[in-house]
Amino acid sequence: MGKIRFGLKEISSKPDQYLKILKTGFFLFSFSFLQIATGLSQQVNNYYDFSGAAIVIPDNLTVTEQAAVEMLVDEIKKRTILELPTVLQWPDPDIPVIVIGTVASFKGDPVFDKYVDGSNYNEPEGFTIEVKNNVRNSPTLFIIGNDSRGMLFGAGYFLRKSSMIPPTSQHDPDRFEEWSAKRRTGMIPGKLMVPGDIDIETYPVLPLRGHQLGYRPKVNTYDGWTAEMYEQYIRDLIVFGTNAIELIPPNTDDDSYSPLFTLPPHEMNIRISKILEKYGIDAWYWYPLMYDDYSISENFQRSLDEAEEIFSSLPKIDAVFVPGGDPGDVPPHLIFEYMEDTDPGLHSKAAGFTTGAYNLDSRTRINGLGEDGFAFINTSNGNVGFPDTSLGGAILALNTRRLRNIYVTWDGSKIRPNSRIYNLRIQYRTDVNEPFRDLLDQRGN
Repeated sequence: MGKIRFGLKEISSKPDQYLKILKTGFFLFSFSFLQIATGLSQQVNNYYDFSGAAIVIPDNLTVTEQAAVEMLVDEIKKRTILELPTVLQWPDPDIPVIVIGTVASFKGDPVFDKYVDGSNYNEPEGFTIEVKNNVRNSPTLFIIGNDSRGMLFGAGYFLRKSSMIPPTSQHDPDRFEEWSAKRRTGMIPGKLMVPGDIDIETYPVLPLRGHQLGYRPKVNTYDGWTAEMYEQYIRDLIVFGTNAIELIPPNTDDDSYSPLFTLPPHEMNIRISKILEKYGIDAWYWYPLMYDDYSISENFQRSLDEAEEIFSSLPKIDAVFVPGGDPGDVPPHLIFEYMEDTDPGLHSKAAGFTTGAYNLDSRTRINGLGEDGFAFINTSNGNVGFPDTSLGGAILALNTRRLRNIYVTWDGSKIRPNSRIYNLRIQYRTDVNEPFRDLLDQRGN
């Protein structure tokens, strides 16, 4: 087991027609709801009918929490034409109620405090959904988020699990009496049926759950979408737990223009960024470096000015990802190899590149040591991305263009004292098309 540390001097490096189908993307999910509802509506005892419910909300909702309520109301209406009212006060005890909010927003409400134990609602983005029959004369459903995002994801989970019976025509003979009693014209509203056993307290296992939405002609449909269609699709993703969206800047694709564009690319990114701000979802930006050699000051400044113009106009941006290529040109400075031989020697040949993580604490691994470099640790048991007993190569790339008299220093040592003898072979090349050559000492060794 050994470690390697490189020291560098005078080195310059680089700075770090499907629209109709997809427009109703969320409705594709609703079809399954309707099929379920139709099959189970006869088993009414297993479902609570919330078709005439009121939605109780706190009076201090944030923008994201307001978006969660809006999503809940809108998506129910789209499938049933039911317009559930939102109220700040508890309605008549005979009216079913859906209570939606966060633990903090309902704290101090006497009904909430009596029937909901909020002491364990601590995990980020988590939520609790349960039906209570002992609160009022009609069932009361609680959708309580641990925080604003938890409230949003709770509303999404409720939409996925509820069965929504679609509206019917006034001429439907099976519902003629209902229509006559209501003296309605046009469509008779559907029903919102909630499973009687809906009861969950949950939170995400993974803190980051993202999806890229590239407004470009590469993907056949995204370039023809409107901002409203993007908001619907983002809702669809939220319903299944997405908490981050990655956007793509203009002028980074093979084709910078599409005849289907509904808005210029950067204007659309601004609109989508506003949507993400509304729903409290993280906004990433995939930002390749497009100007080749960034050691040239003109290229560096041009890229910097462009980035400042783009980023300053976005309402929300939480992270920027700079890819190594495709497009752009930011190759890795250091990669590791494993060798053809087990327990490799000086003349072993490279077999491939490692792909494992660098924070492992057992078996064969490569560990980062901060300013002390990195360590190869070979054992008889491999890890994912690290074949057993075969580690042994590191390739360091340095940008030496327009530099002279380059000095590279390195240190090598054992991590733990032992009697084994370790040898090091150092090679170099100055052109990617050349073979590697051995770096020899003054005696030719």
